[in-house]
Amino acid sequence: MWLGVVRNRLEAKNDSGSLWSHRVNGQGMGPKGERWWGRGMRNQPGRGRRPKPSDEQRKRLPELLQRGAESYGFRGDIWTNPWVALTVRWREMEVVVYKVFRIIVFTLSMYIVTHLFVLVTLPFAILISYFDIERIPTLKQWFVKSLFAIIGKKMKLSGYDNFNPDHAYVIVSNYPGFYAGFALIGVFPRASVVAHAFVKRVPLLGQILNRLGTIFVQPGKSGHGRRALDLHLRKCDAAHSVIILPEGARTPDGRIHQFRRGFVNILRQTSLDLLPVTLNGLYQLKPMRRFYIDPDAEPEIIIHAPVSNATTRQMSDEELLTMVQNIIDSVYLL
Repeated sequence: MWLGVVRNRLEAKNDSGSLWSHRVNGQGMGPKGERWWGRGMRNQPGRGRRPKPSDEQRKRLPELLQRGAESYGFRGDIWTNPWVALTVRWREMEVVVYKVFRIIVFTLSMYIVTHLFVLVTLPFAILISYFDIERIPTLKQWFVKSLFAIIGKKMKLSGYDNFNPDHAYVIVSNYPGFYAGFALIGVFPRASVVAHAFVKRVPLLGQILNRLGTIFVQPGKSGHGRRALDLHLRKCDAAHSVIILPEGARTPDGRIHQFRRGFVNILRQTSLDLLPVTLNGLYQLKPMRRFYIDPDAEPEIIIHAPVSNATTRQMSDEELLTMVQNIIDSVYLL
């Protein structure tokens, strides 16, 4: 009777009450009451026909079946429907296991091999910076290539014709993940980098970055970033490019967030041209809130056409911020 009241309150069909009563009676109320009743009222798994193979599974069938049934351990070389279904499931399991294996290997490489590599190379880089600073750009490129090789990746580069190595730029890029700064340093080894102030306190790394002309800023402190940029610009001439990631921090969700005005101040105080750059695949490779490396990510750097300093001076700050963010976002792949 109480099931009928519930049915009326929920405006359910007439036969729903009978179905609920059958489920409860079938499972029994027992001494544990609510727990058994909840089990009886829970939706039961469907008993209908199993789903058909997806289009992707159908495309893989010729490749799987070409080897013959005996190569997969079946007796006889004539395929049957159960054998085909079992082979497809085995193959899918192999793909999953292989991907998990790659994730484990590359993640361990990132956390162990990378740190050992950095500890070995940084003292060597410090010595070179004192005796032969002209070799530093070449060392930067080798260092970045080695970092990506450790995790089994190679950066794809597009639009390099837009970049003149003998010209200086304000290089502006999105900040998708941990490897963003390294990727930019590898392509623009002679440029100074705007980095967070805490990096300066890291042993060895902070020392070598300071020697290489890194600009350390403290986000959140009023005027600190601008003062650091002003000091750097007074020390350096217009022959040095500057790399800046105006989002200020790695994106937590993969989207490009609002740009800050740091690069605008540099453009206003120098004659440097603007060079927008888009980084793809680095959020998939290692986002801020994920522990492991994705071995299927495809990192890419896209260099856009430069914008002359004279053109940027004709635009307001808001127009310049919007234009640069739209350029970078136009080819960004999440």
